[in-house]
Amino acid sequence: MAPTAHVKAGYESSPLEWRATFQGALLTETEPAALHQDLVAGITGRAWSSLEDARGRRFRTFDEFCRTDLPLGLGSDPHKVRAFLERLVGQRRAKLILVSASAQGARDLPKVGRRSTRRDDRVRAIAERAPAPIVELYCNDLLGAKEAERFGRRRYPADAEKGAQRFLRRAERLLHRGLPIPAARDALRRELNSEVRSIFGTTQPQITCSAVVGTNADLLPQILALYVKPKSRVVDVTYGRGVFWRDVPAGTYDLLGSDLIDGVDCRELPYEDTSVDCVVLDPPYKRNGDGLGAADFGAYYRNHERGTSGHGSVLALYRAAAKEALRVLKRRGILITKCQDEYASGKQRWTHIELMGEFEKMGFRSEDLFVLVQHQTPMVNLNFKTQRHARKNHSFALVHRKR
Repeated sequence: MAPTAHVKAGYESSPLEWRATFQGALLTETEPAALHQDLVAGITGRAWSSLEDARGRRFRTFDEFCRTDLPLGLGSDPHKVRAFLERLVGQRRAKLILVSASAQGARDLPKVGRRSTRRDDRVRAIAERAPAPIVELYCNDLLGAKEAERFGRRRYPADAEKGAQRFLRRAERLLHRGLPIPAARDALRRELNSEVRSIFGTTQPQITCSAVVGTNADLLPQILALYVKPKSRVVDVTYGRGVFWRDVPAGTYDLLGSDLIDGVDCRELPYEDTSVDCVVLDPPYKRNGDGLGAADFGAYYRNHERGTSGHGSVLALYRAAAKEALRVLKRRGILITKCQDEYASGKQRWTHIELMGEFEKMGFRSEDLFVLVQHQTPMVNLNFKTQRHARKNHSFALVHRKR
């Protein structure tokens, strides 16, 4: 679709003559293609905002102009007129036509009864102050409203001036050559909008999401970046081989790694009270997981001696480790806990929910919950025959803050 007349374009006839022509077009239901170019220019130039009502005041809104009886207004349903305009010039250009004038554009206009919305302000900035090529890109759906509005500012940021002028020259060349075929429009639209955001320093920020597909090494840096300041003292009490820290640059944190195999029990840490900024806890999720059979689990963590077994022994380990973390953490310190739900003794055990409740009672406040999804499909026993429940291929990272 070739660009039509610009919203600020002038028109040969006076606003009164334009109004009479517009009234006739509505009454006779003239097809848009048959309308005189002068009428189109008057519409896109918002000639209605220069006309006055019976009291000698300029119309405040296009709806008011529509509802006012002939001969001063259109004497027509605003919805009908809007539909007519959208057929004539397109939906986006119709928005530019229908928006009321700003106080700067018409100081003698009375105030509109309702507060102007942010959307109206954005469209008004495009209609009244954006350069013609920007308006054309917006009207032809090649530039978003937020991006077009940036060119409607009184002045550009100093570091954006050259980039903005370069973009304007590109827009003029694009419009001169003609718009691309529909198949290429989406790609061009993404490119133009991204270029504008880059010029004005508003590229999409990197955000941390609550679900990550990958490994613990992919997840931990994101949690740390969100909750733990660099140079903080971080204790990983189940450090193992340090795979969690593979993608964390050395020296970012004051890291102290320990594990049961080194002789440091996560339930009896050798650190002073309130001396640590963050504790990372990742004990075995279940008695037969992570290479530990039931006998191994009991031998490693001595839970059988403490009167617990099965899923209860897992919860007991977490409780004891969290209690010790509460001791060594500073006020408002962070506890990052990895866990996984399990199906045990014929029952679904929602470990992450149980732990959140237990930690809240101890004196922690829940801050966040992350879901880590495995890349691979979980392995199954070769004797597997009938599946009764979904196989869990995700784990959780709970983030708690010491009160």
